[in-house]
Amino acid sequence: MNENIFTELFKLPSNHNIFNLTDDVYKYLDLVYEEREKLIIVISVKDIIGYSIKDELSFKLRKLGISSELSYASNKLLTNNASFCAIIKNGTCISENLVIGDTAKAVFENIEVISQSLLNGNVSRIIIDGTDYSANERGLNIVLLNSENKNILDCVSFDTHSKNFTCTHRFESINFDNFIKNLNDDKSIENRKLDFFLNVPKASDSNIRLLQEALVVMLDSFHKICSENDIKYWLNSGSALGAIRHKGFIPWDDDLDVGMMYGDYIKLKNLLSTSDKWEIQEWIEKTNYIKFKRDGGTQKCFKFVFKQFQTPLMIDIFTYVYVDDCCKDSWNTWKQLRECINRETLFLINENDIVKDKYDFLEPVFHKYRILQEKLFNKENQKNYIMWSVEQFLSLNQQLNTRIYPSECFFPTITAPFENLNVKIPHNPIPYFKLRYGDYLQIPQNMLTKKHYDLDNIKMEQIIKFLEFLK
Repeated sequence: MNENIFTELFKLPSNHNIFNLTDDVYKYLDLVYEEREKLIIVISVKDIIGYSIKDELSFKLRKLGISSELSYASNKLLTNNASFCAIIKNGTCISENLVIGDTAKAVFENIEVISQSLLNGNVSRIIIDGTDYSANERGLNIVLLNSENKNILDCVSFDTHSKNFTCTHRFESINFDNFIKNLNDDKSIENRKLDFFLNVPKASDSNIRLLQEALVVMLDSFHKICSENDIKYWLNSGSALGAIRHKGFIPWDDDLDVGMMYGDYIKLKNLLSTSDKWEIQEWIEKTNYIKFKRDGGTQKCFKFVFKQFQTPLMIDIFTYVYVDDCCKDSWNTWKQLRECINRETLFLINENDIVKDKYDFLEPVFHKYRILQEKLFNKENQKNYIMWSVEQFLSLNQQLNTRIYPSECFFPTITAPFENLNVKIPHNPIPYFKLRYGDYLQIPQNMLTKKHYDLDNIKMEQIIKFLEFLK
């Protein structure tokens, strides 16, 4: 496996064309219009169609073949509650859907399109032969295909809520897809992708790799404590994905996540209260307003940490509760609890003089809604689904099915290799990944930039001391 493959994947595609070479939305649509009789044009909106779409831009979109008026000046229905998608082939609109207050969908041959506005899931998906090619950014997400051979020509988004129409091209999706298809073997596309990820080299950054090695040592102790005391856990989110795709850490990942039912978490917390080596730390933090856009609020964090001396290391614990069904009623009840927590805690923060990041005085609010959640959910005779517990914040505009999961995806947990360990993962991880991530065998856009630790400011000598101490 070529260790420089990731650099290659982020370059211009080998079949780069006129569409890849402009970031101007007006010029881009003009180019698409000129070539429209050779193209399949797929459009999906995420978040909001955008107040920056004026009549001129809406006209250019209609010239491509759609009939909907997407200019806010001309269509006052286009609020943050409007979803839109369309499929156009050779200048003729095959399928088009503008929906207020729900999901918009379009299907044609091997193409499936989903658009969910800000208030209805906040996602864009353009799935072709099982692979999601949408940039999944705010505004217009567009994928272009050659209508004859179905080759992907471009994956792009334009932020039509921003005056400068910020453009994002997903070259890596095109290149990865071409790379996989051109492999000369008899395996399925899915198995080719799995082979690719299994052969990706470990993290080349020595600091990230040292951090990962230290977290493995922590996970070993965490696993032993849970196994010896009948406490159920599983690798969660990206850590579970790493176990399946890489038999360990995702090479560019720098944190470790586990999931537990809330009752098992309390059992672990009580057990470690008498330990002289490990402990559970809890704290309340205010979420980053920019990251979560309109969903600013507070959350409670649960961490498994080393007790004997300070290190930057921690295992993130995500707690879950049982719910009886995967329906909007359960989801909306959970969202109402979260909105109440956010509203009450932000009010108290604004009313009090706060020492920086000291929010312990908010604990009674979290406790109150924890008790209320126990009354509404988490009943012993209702175990068909699980969802995050109410303390832990997530964007309230996420899709329902990315946060409520069938219990059979997780239980009973199974053993799987992770680095040099054998640890617990969800019982049926692939359906879980597909709900959580969509296309879980795709190169992520933020692969080279996403970081949980500030490696420039971490005291690596503390990590080295920790590893030497536990040898």
